[in-house]
Amino acid sequence: MLPPTTLRAHHRALGLGLAIAIAASLVTSARADEADGGSAPPDATSGAVIEETLSAVGLEAVWRAATGVGDIARSARVVYRADEDEVLAARLLALATSTDTVRRQRDRIVESRRVAAVDVTDATDAERQRRIERDEADGHLRDTVALVQSVAIDLFAGSGDVDDELLGGDGQAVLHAQRTHELRGHTLEELLEQRERAMDALARAENDLVEAGRRLVRAEETHERLTIDFLVVAQRWRELRDETRALLPRAADAFVAATVPGEPNLTVRALDAYIRAESVWTELAPDCAISWRTIAAVGAIESAHGHHGGRELGPDGRPDRPILGLPLDGVSVDNFGETVAAVPDTDGGRHDGDSVNDRAVGPMQFIPETWARWAADGDGDGRFDPHDLDDAAVAAGGLLC
Repeated sequence: MLPPTTLRAHHRALGLGLAIAIAASLVTSARADEADGGSAPPDATSGAVIEETLSAVGLEAVWRAATGVGDIARSARVVYRADEDEVLAARLLALATSTDTVRRQRDRIVESRRVAAVDVTDATDAERQRRIERDEADGHLRDTVALVQSVAIDLFAGSGDVDDELLGGDGQAVLHAQRTHELRGHTLEELLEQRERAMDALARAENDLVEAGRRLVRAEETHERLTIDFLVVAQRWRELRDETRALLPRAADAFVAATVPGEPNLTVRALDAYIRAESVWTELAPDCAISWRTIAAVGAIESAHGHHGGRELGPDGRPDRPILGLPLDGVSVDNFGETVAAVPDTDGGRHDGDSVNDRAVGPMQFIPETWARWAADGDGDGRFDPHDLDDAAVAAGGLLC
């Protein structure tokens, strides 16, 4: 970026309308529109949709770190610069969506398995209770049979007493003996009926125990099957999540290198630098009210947002090759047919590699003399680098304010 007096002349040569037109062509909002009720398929061109989809599988923090840009730039809609980049992003979304589908399936199995475990516990308790009831019925039958045998023996023995009484001829004794015999016979009849009922009760208890055993087996088989299903689905979920995670860094690089609609050279990475610069000066000089669009318009004029001459703006905010202007020797003629100003070297060639004359350097085309005054560290890496768009954008905001 040229010093203020030269900057004004530079802008007159370009035409102030060009800067305004470029600013107007930029996206009016970097935030993506919300998806229509979730009915449409995942949109690989929407950063907001990508992050939301990755959030469902717990990878949103990885995505944020991989892109390295702020919330607004990360939520922008984009135009991928190559078809394979868009395919890569779509593949990432498809994997994340499949991962989420399998996760939901896994969660359903977990819930079913929890219910099955409760069924196993209930069936075990029921089988234990039926076994107790069967044992009680068996014990009751044994007691009844023993009592029947005892009374039968007693009745048989009592018949001898009646015979003895009859032989003795004592009328009262005979009547007593007959009555006792009749009572014993009546008791035996009742006991035999009780034995039948006890046998029926034992049979029912045996049947209930068998049914309880079958229910327990079914519950255990269901729980075992669900356990196997869980292991299979959980393994598939891990595979899909790992595959998604492995693909994510490449997709993040493609997203950051993508451009916002309406400005072919304004990548997400450059957009983030301008937005950060606005944020800095909104805090430091709120009365200035500078917009990122204004800073971006300057960046578009000076270097096509770091893409001048076919260069690529890297994820670190630096062009892959330094952007250097003509030597400011008072002789060279720029692209507009104007003779450049004469600016002797001020930095010993530190920034521009020229120890004779200064040159405009970096995405915002600062000359070293101007950079020395407005140098900034826009990305917090501890360096003041005019070749770094993060630093240069903040410095340009300060100069413009």
